[in-house]
Amino acid sequence: MPTFTRSELYDLVWTEPRSRLAKKLGVSDVWISKTCRQANIPVPPPGYWARKDAGKASAPPALPHRGLGQADNVEVGGGRYARYQADESDEIPPIPVFVESVDTVYIRARLALGKIAVPRNLDHLAPAITKLLDEDEELRKALARNSYSWRKPRFDAPSAQRRIKILNALLVMAEKTGCSGTIRRDDLVTTITVGDTGVSVTLAAKGAKAKNHFDNPLGLADETREKLTLELSSWPNVPDLPHQWMDSDDNRLEQQLPEVAVAVLVLGEMAYRSRQFQHRDWVIEQKERREAEARQRKLEAERKEAERLARIEKARVDHLLLLADQLRKSEDIRALVLAVTSAGGPGPALDAWRSRALAVADRIDPRQMPLDDVLGP
Repeated sequence: MPTFTRSELYDLVWTEPRSRLAKKLGVSDVWISKTCRQANIPVPPPGYWARKDAGKASAPPALPHRGLGQADNVEVGGGRYARYQADESDEIPPIPVFVESVDTVYIRARLALGKIAVPRNLDHLAPAITKLLDEDEELRKALARNSYSWRKPRFDAPSAQRRIKILNALLVMAEKTGCSGTIRRDDLVTTITVGDTGVSVTLAAKGAKAKNHFDNPLGLADETREKLTLELSSWPNVPDLPHQWMDSDDNRLEQQLPEVAVAVLVLGEMAYRSRQFQHRDWVIEQKERREAEARQRKLEAERKEAERLARIEKARVDHLLLLADQLRKSEDIRALVLAVTSAGGPGPALDAWRSRALAVADRIDPRQMPLDDVLGP
């Protein structure tokens, strides 16, 4: 599958209509539109090509900078993450170059978030939070119908409500910049996708209780005022970046969420960069592995060929020795026949023995054999 950089795909979609380009690439024009939207590549608006033919089209807009955490490559016909899958080619990607410093990335993140207002309630819900609360409402209705239902609502306790509000506030701020988020219902571990890079958010309580599927499914430590820790992680791990925030009496997590939101965006970008370096190292390792395996296969093939030639040579020598031995034995038989017949008188028995002996001598004599049998292997 051909792979393009964002710049290359941008040039293509502004060179000819998407319907024509789609046929060349073997995809649909819908795929091109969707891919350009995901990659933050502007496409010609409706009527652009007619206006261009009439000499009235405006200049194409500039290609926007790559978004934080966003991949710079687009693979035709591949899924969103197919761009990270390496093939078996020996082409090593160039060393990744990122012009923006970490400080500049922080500035971009703050500008993307704009004026940060931390939501204090659940008036504006992120889609992932809406899904959780809708599921909880269904459980609440089921419990009202049957008080013995073993599936209980999870987010009625004050501490659970607080966790929901914290995660919702963080998701609302992140989604303001185009990020998306998902939440695992069992433990509320949240993944915020920054561009094409996932950042994991984990809320944990100091002195958390063991989770109980019925009474305390989230392992809430204190129903009134538990101390929470918020931790960010990504793959690959990025050192030297803030990744943990803790509740304190004078600085609750809610007050630290603007800093967390900025860190999520920065971590997404830095994790993407780290992945590019790791991907290049992986490609080099795979190339070296394939080359080592190829050398090993070559050595093994040479060893087997040498063994094959040695077996052939041994067979030839053994054949020659056998022929030499048979020649000596045939001559010995003839000499024996001559000696016996010279010493004894004629007679039918002796004549029959002489004939048999000479026939054996002729049969094993290489000089009497077909040439192919003499030449051997």
